[in-house]
Amino acid sequence: MHERAFEESDVDGRLLVVAATNDHMVNALVRRSCMARGVLINAVDDPENCDFYVPAVVDRGQVQVAISTQGASPALVRILREEIERVLHPSIGRCAEVMAAARERIRAMVPDFEGRRAANDAVARSRVRELLEQGDEAGARAEVESVLAQVAGKQR
Repeated sequence: MHERAFEESDVDGRLLVVAATNDHMVNALVRRSCMARGVLINAVDDPENCDFYVPAVVDRGQVQVAISTQGASPALVRILREEIERVLHPSIGRCAEVMAAARERIRAMVPDFEGRRAANDAVARSRVRELLEQGDEAGARAEVESVLAQVAGKQR
């Protein structure tokens, strides 16, 4: 890679461009070039030269949280991402997987929408999450079985 000035032909044949120049005038030039060619652009920390924003993402497997201020405050996004990372335990993705499996079983067990909703809420409000945060996978599975047994009992 070598450093050089932007040339309008740099965006030819592209679908998407990210401009990270720290120069508003260059970003504006890149945007005009992209617009003329139907290319999407994200100018980092320069919202008025963006067609889209790239959110910060907290990724916990099946659970993902995206945070954006539409370019207004990257510092606020960073702080919020850090706060959400502290709140969302790493096991929350596994919790979503366990609840997805329970949901499938509930779907087969409970014929009506409201009943399925109540049963899924019961699993979500149970101790499954807490047990997984403690690393007790067997306990979490037992908790799901207990809730599903109660759901099955109500279906009789």
